Amino acid sequence: MNNKLHLVALALLASLFVACSSSDKTPQTVKSNNRTVLIYIAAANTLGYLGLDNDDLKEMEQGLALVDEADLELANIIVYREYSSSSTRSAPELLKLERKGDDIFWKKLKDYDAQISTDKKVMSEVFNFVYSSFKADTYGLILWSHADGWLYGGHDRWSKDTRWFGQDIDGNKKFYMDIPDLAKALEVAPHLDFILFDACFMQSIEVAYELQGVADYMLGSAMEIPGPGAPYQELIPLFFQKEKSIAYDIADAYYGYYDKKYNGGLNSSNSNWTSGVSMGVLDLKFIESFTQTTLSVLKANGLKYTDLDFSNVMYYDKQDEDRRQKYYYMDMKGVMKKNIKVGYAEWERSFNKLLPFYKTTHTNFSFFASNIVMDNSFGLSFYVPRKEIPGYYTFKKENAYYEKLGWAKRMLAPF
Repeated sequence: MNNKLHLVALALLASLFVACSSSDKTPQTVKSNNRTVLIYIAAANTLGYLGLDNDDLKEMEQGLALVDEADLELANIIVYREYSSSSTRSAPELLKLERKGDDIFWKKLKDYDAQISTDKKVMSEVFNFVYSSFKADTYGLILWSHADGWLYGGHDRWSKDTRWFGQDIDGNKKFYMDIPDLAKALEVAPHLDFILFDACFMQSIEVAYELQGVADYMLGSAMEIPGPGAPYQELIPLFFQKEKSIAYDIADAYYGYYDKKYNGGLNSSNSNWTSGVSMGVLDLKFIESFTQTTLSVLKANGLKYTDLDFSNVMYYDKQDEDRRQKYYYMDMKGVMKKNIKVGYAEWERSFNKLLPFYKTTHTNFSFFASNIVMDNSFGLSFYVPRKEIPGYYTFKKENAYYEKLGWAKRMLAPF
């Protein structure tokens, strides 16, 4: 989620471009309107300063007004929220969105003492309380904050105070949540229908691998998402239909809302976002078969993971102001297509099963690079351990951390 209120993008005279990884998908139908959805808002950062969390709470109210009255009893929308202004840090609270007749209101469930919302113990306790207190047939989770994929919290490029998942600012101190800690926190949660990352850069293979087994689907963007984030007035009604393809419906509604506004970024701002968006769905039950296929085609082509050539391929994190290739999120399909000569068709089939839904507008916003053309994006990022750029950067810390991640352990292990 972008942390600037007025972000004016370059005006591009471009037509709409939509990329789909699979046009013949068969959405899974979930025949239940009995669902508990937790929206975990960590807004003790610039997002809270700007009041974007309040804007989303109002959108949720608008969305609940559209839910069929017969479904209201089991429509559990629970929000954990910690936020801050430029001078005041709030005490976290737990809220439930309710409706009686035409009256829509937030019921306070719990006040918390001051705590760090990116701490895995804190998050685990919230998950445990919510999902055990509001039992349902099915469950969902939305994670709302600044974010940045697999990179570890406090990485040195955050000196510009851009973003990270779950950034929590307390005075002069900044706290972050690493993805393995998120996976640990989720161990107390029931199996989820979906996890939606309403946050930037989270649609990466490294994140997906850490969260396999936690949810059926993982939704998000490999790019920066719009400042206003998810259009909750569009999403809330989707949670409680009696029959739906929940993951595809949510992702398509998220994308469609910004697609309608898209005009290449002309006069774009958080109150009128015209810079577009990309959104994808990962079907996590295919993560292991995809891992095996990737290892197989690397072996068939005589390649080590670290041998992959990613030059001149789409990359998503154009945040380096000097643009000297200090980046961490390359387009995975683009890299594999460039490198794999034997077995690529098999690998692509496996990729399309893992990522059955992906749509993007022709351009997406980038804080450091204005609007980025998305023609060569396929919706899933990954990292290849970088070699030192002499006189510039060693990548030692990044590579050492990367080697501890589950995906890296599989890819870097000897055949």
